[in-house]
Amino acid sequence: MGTQATRLSDVKVRAAKPKEKDYILTDGDGLQMRVRANGSKLWNFNYIHPATKKRINMGLGTFPEVSLAQARKRTVESSRDRQTTQSASQRDNDLRGELGLDSLESAQRDPIGFQKAEEEKYGSPRS
Repeated sequence: MGTQATRLSDVKVRAAKPKEKDYILTDGDGLQMRVRANGSKLWNFNYIHPATKKRINMGLGTFPEVSLAQARKRTVESSRDRQTTQSASQRDNDLRGELGLDSLESAQRDPIGFQKAEEEKYGSPRS
């Protein structure tokens, strides 16, 4: 289990001052505030992309234009969008499994094997 992040408060966000280098304040559930050396405060949603498995930082806006509550709401909305994308990827994988394919790449590597499997399953297109 991961460690529990201490939730940010509006007071902590407003009190964040620029330092020599950029730094990050975390709120949990992937929400982060990046405090830049120039004094700007940026909201980011940090997550792992379901298809590429790479870490992504999605910008949610700047503080004070986007409040802490609004940033949290946008994080929840983005999480829902991610889950929808994961569900679509899972459906694609299930369909490939039903067709007897390990992946799309294997069908591209062995098109004749794919054609033979289709003919066995559904019959020859010429018969």
